Amino acid sequence: MSSICKERIEKLREKLGKSGLKFLIVTNIRNCLYLTGFTGSEGVVLITPTLVYLIVDFRYLEQAQKETKNIKILKREKALPLLLADVLKKHKNKKVAFESDFITFKQHKEIKKSLLQNRLVPTLNMVEGLRAVKYSDEIASIEKAVRISDEVFKHICSFVKLGMSEIDIAEEIERTSKKRGASCVGFDTIVLSGDRSSLPHGAPSQDSLKKGIVLLDFGCVFSGYNSDMTRTLFLGKATAKQKEIHNIVLEAQKIAIKNIRPGIKASCIDKTARDYIADKGYSEYFGHSTGHGVGLDIHELPNISSNSDEVLQPGMVFTIEPGIYIPGWGGIRIEEMVQVTDDGCRIITKSSKEIIEI
Repeated sequence: MSSICKERIEKLREKLGKSGLKFLIVTNIRNCLYLTGFTGSEGVVLITPTLVYLIVDFRYLEQAQKETKNIKILKREKALPLLLADVLKKHKNKKVAFESDFITFKQHKEIKKSLLQNRLVPTLNMVEGLRAVKYSDEIASIEKAVRISDEVFKHICSFVKLGMSEIDIAEEIERTSKKRGASCVGFDTIVLSGDRSSLPHGAPSQDSLKKGIVLLDFGCVFSGYNSDMTRTLFLGKATAKQKEIHNIVLEAQKIAIKNIRPGIKASCIDKTARDYIADKGYSEYFGHSTGHGVGLDIHELPNISSNSDEVLQPGMVFTIEPGIYIPGWGGIRIEEMVQVTDDGCRIITKSSKEIIEI
């Protein structure tokens, strides 16, 4: 395995050890990628005290052999529970952990039946907790994905015109992202105009853009890593109310970002943005979390929410995206990606957040 994967696996073994565990079945494919470098869409990793097994079927056998080093690759020629039983037969009476978020009840039942001599132990965020703190190569890939999105936004500002549909804009965002070097988009692009912009995660429609709010939420993937940004444009002159809401959201974001530093609870960052919006009289119109981690997944740890117990660490990358959504009027959201540094944070997204009138 690569030196980075080796380091990640050793950290995982150390984390498992603190929980009294030595064996872990990894079924989340993103976690498999993180630990082994295997980029296939299906596979299972088994961590033991001395070996790392990557289990794939025939379709991915050659790919796994090329992409990984010093990992024992097993061709899946029988059902996974039976294969696991073969590997673990020398480790009877040992506890075997599994990812409780990424295994079905049926799979658990079948694995438990095959590993009668072992005790299955559910775990949560064993690998995801490690993934929350990014390595330098991960940050470089994220930065490239963000740069692509910044370029796309600049293009879209000159592309958007009255009469175009929301879907027209969404398709142009996705097409331009790929032209600029993205392997794909990270999630379904959100383009909402007028009063439809009050839907935080609404889908673009065939409706033609009219004067007023146009909310854009999009991202792309570069070398496996995601970007995520939201900007709100105004077709024509923004009204006084639109400017007011935009400036409240922007100030809430600035306050939250100013408070980011190692050792601070993620819930405190959420609270700073939420309290400012509440002080301005719009608390009931901000109902989602202030941010989320971004990396191999578009939503991962840390959660920047009111109920998060996570503490910020250098190397964490996440969004700060307060918003105000008023049914029948519209919504405004501004989203940045930031990285926690040793003494604060830096903003990765470079696109302007000021009011843009087209």
